[in-house]
Amino acid sequence: MLMDMQMPVMDGYAATRQMRTMPALQALPVIALTAGAFKLQRDQALEAGVDDFVAKPFDVNQLIDAILKLCSRTAQAAPEPSEPAAPIADTPPVAVIDMTRVRRIWTDETALVRALLKFSEMHADSAAQIRTAPEGLGAPLAHKLKGVAAQLGMRTVAELAQEAEIGLTEGADAESVLARLQKALDEADAAIHDYARGISPTSEKNTEDRQGVAKKMQGFMEALMSDEAAQVERALHLLAGVLPDEHWSVLEKSVALYDFRGAEAATKQIAKILKIPLEE
Repeated sequence: MLMDMQMPVMDGYAATRQMRTMPALQALPVIALTAGAFKLQRDQALEAGVDDFVAKPFDVNQLIDAILKLCSRTAQAAPEPSEPAAPIADTPPVAVIDMTRVRRIWTDETALVRALLKFSEMHADSAAQIRTAPEGLGAPLAHKLKGVAAQLGMRTVAELAQEAEIGLTEGADAESVLARLQKALDEADAAIHDYARGISPTSEKNTEDRQGVAKKMQGFMEALMSDEAAQVERALHLLAGVLPDEHWSVLEKSVALYDFRGAEAATKQIAKILKIPLEE
């Protein structure tokens, strides 16, 4: 059984204790799944009666190994609980973004690019946000960053975010790890934009030359600065067959909300990714 230790109403600790009082369930293998990886949480889970402990976000292979180990045990020899693994448990040092692992999770490349660019937009300065957060709020920010980075294959970022989370929770000086975290985030940001450029500059839809693309993007920027909704929508329509879908949809959402300043910022970012020159 995979037991979520943070369930509402009755948490996994109480549920496991109750299960262990039932003769039919006393030998049922239970693996604790928890968003925390602290020794206190691990000890509490084992005390409640779980057989093993896997921290979220977990690596699929690690979880499978834990299940196989428990399912193959004998009544005479129960295994020792495995040590909690890092957020991503792939083998030796990996690239900034482990694309092999990421593609097992994200089968739609357009959605993957959108998610990576969103990460870059939201978390490029997360280390600074964690550093300057009010007391007690830095650790939750690090925890959130850890989960998002792990899902996007950024092993180093996820590991350093977890290290920062633990340090902040325990009251330790996190300055050193935050400096390393910012360096890892900078490397991830560069890798994300390299990847986006590698698949985005041209597509089946994008048959125009770069000058034509630049002209239409410049026209869209001018329309945005006019604040005339009809003009903006016409200019956006002209970009529909030019920009890759993942970029065009970002602009479409901003225009739909009449967030023209947000659309301007997004257009500049897209132009930077695609290496399209725009006039200021």
